[in-house]
Amino acid sequence: MEITFPSAEPAGPWTIQTTFSLSNNNNLTGHAYIYNDALLFRFFNHIDDVHIDVDLYGENNALLAHADVESRLWGVPVQTGEARYVLFEGFPPRADGSAMSQCAYKLTLTNVRRESSGTRVDVKIYRHTPY
Repeated sequence: MEITFPSAEPAGPWTIQTTFSLSNNNNLTGHAYIYNDALLFRFFNHIDDVHIDVDLYGENNALLAHADVESRLWGVPVQTGEARYVLFEGFPPRADGSAMSQCAYKLTLTNVRRESSGTRVDVKIYRHTPY
């Protein structure tokens, strides 16, 4: 499995599967669909120094991949926010040999500067759209 951190949205086309806000008050879990063997996460940080753990799970809750995302904005003058991307590719086949079509994810957000202070990031999960 390959994990990359593009500086901008990679060449697509990409379609948004879901969008939500992630807070550091709890972990967030869900399922995402995999198309064309690729899954893209976008995290938008508004102001804080944050760390985001991204864990993907396959069949039988087996860990497929882990990515660490960092965004440091505290004290930056004229803050306009910052987008960070994580691209997962090369998913292993399922136990029956077919292509993996979905996986579970767990996202954990930490406010690096002050763990006890609340913060949030906006999240978008994309599927690679067939041409």
